[in-house]
Amino acid sequence: MLRNVWESHGVLRGSEAIIHGVPLRKLRGWMRRWLGHSEDHMPLIATGHQTELHHPGVWIKNAAIDSAARRIGAAALHFAVDTDAPKHLVYHWPGGGRPITDDPSSSKVRWSGLVRAPEAAYVESVYGEARAAAAGWGYEPAWAPFFDTLAKGGSDDLPGAITKALHAVDRSLDMRHGALLASPMWRTAGYGVFVYDICTRADEYAAKYNAALREFRKAYGIASPGRPMPDLEVQADACEVPFWLDDLRDGSRKRAGLVRDGDAWTLQCEAGEYRFDRSEKDGFLAAERLMGFLSQCGLRLAPRALTLTSFLRLAVVDQFVHGIGGAMYDQVTDQVLRSWYGIAPPAFAVATATMFFPPAADRERTCMECLSREGRALRHGLLGERKMDLVKQIALAPRRSAQRAVLYSQMHRDLSAAQETDPRMEDFQRRLNEARQRHAEDQIMFDRELPYTLQSRARLEEMVERVRGEFA
Repeated sequence: MLRNVWESHGVLRGSEAIIHGVPLRKLRGWMRRWLGHSEDHMPLIATGHQTELHHPGVWIKNAAIDSAARRIGAAALHFAVDTDAPKHLVYHWPGGGRPITDDPSSSKVRWSGLVRAPEAAYVESVYGEARAAAAGWGYEPAWAPFFDTLAKGGSDDLPGAITKALHAVDRSLDMRHGALLASPMWRTAGYGVFVYDICTRADEYAAKYNAALREFRKAYGIASPGRPMPDLEVQADACEVPFWLDDLRDGSRKRAGLVRDGDAWTLQCEAGEYRFDRSEKDGFLAAERLMGFLSQCGLRLAPRALTLTSFLRLAVVDQFVHGIGGAMYDQVTDQVLRSWYGIAPPAFAVATATMFFPPAADRERTCMECLSREGRALRHGLLGERKMDLVKQIALAPRRSAQRAVLYSQMHRDLSAAQETDPRMEDFQRRLNEARQRHAEDQIMFDRELPYTLQSRARLEEMVERVRGEFA
């Protein structure tokens, strides 16, 4: 990974690729200055995720970027994506859980940035209930910085509040990476250049995007046309582009589509239309006009999944760290980068981890399948040799004969009677009931998506040190 960081840094810094009249190296410089990362000699390692309650498999990406950046003197940044639909906003713990916000609209809005941050009193009530549940766990979870920061407020919306609170936990673990909400980027001229480049040739881009998806589906034997995501819809005079068109005034959202007007594609809305002019060679000027139009109309073009990582990997960072799912899908992004921009896609890394609820560490999972096999063997062995005699008689009887049916019914009556009276079955049923209860507890104890802040501080610190050791 560390070698890839430097290789990507050098390749992208010297790239001859042009994005609507803007050299890629110039676009990257602009975006990095906007981020406050003006040192061109210092690589930028990043990851990102939706603004939600992260489980350990997501959190470990932060440990990876922080450790890698320390090792080579780079900067590390987590992009908190607040333009995706809200999900995973219930703070679960074994035996209970509460929504992390008291905003009743949290399950109805189209993107998480519309969810209100919780009131301090509500946060304290959730924290109190969680602490009461933790009284019997035998350890102290690492959640204090999270709940303390969340209760202090400072952000009007939930994504900002959650991002600050999770970052406070990471800082308490001596992790130094930054954290930034993604949505402000979607109003910048740098991002506008990227958008303009796609929209001026929307049908051509859609063809390459859809071809990359077909290639991916073929490689992985995927028959569904909607996986991993649907193709962009292309018609004679209309074309879908890989962005969400968000109405910031009423909170509505739809897939962005353009309409052909002569030799140009146009974005139409109630307030007017914007024409993507191919002859406009000054990419930043075109981008500023586009952003001005969107602002005037109260609209936003937010990137969808592949477009988001395309922009970050191409125009912002030197190394992006994915989880397993993102890494799988970003193979499509790689092909788009090759075919649309004509460049070798910068490498990305993958980090994941599974950390169960700490008391599960010394707990053996209940094997329901083992008990099922035991039960079948026991039930069919209750009659001993008598069952084998009946099976032999059934086999010798003519097929579909009354004699065969009588013998078959007799065998099952005897088995049922034995199950009701044999003490071995009573003992097995007792153990089965206990196992079912324990299995239900296992579903919680071994839930890999519980918030990482449920872990003990010592356990998280140990994991951070393990990751740092991998980069040593």
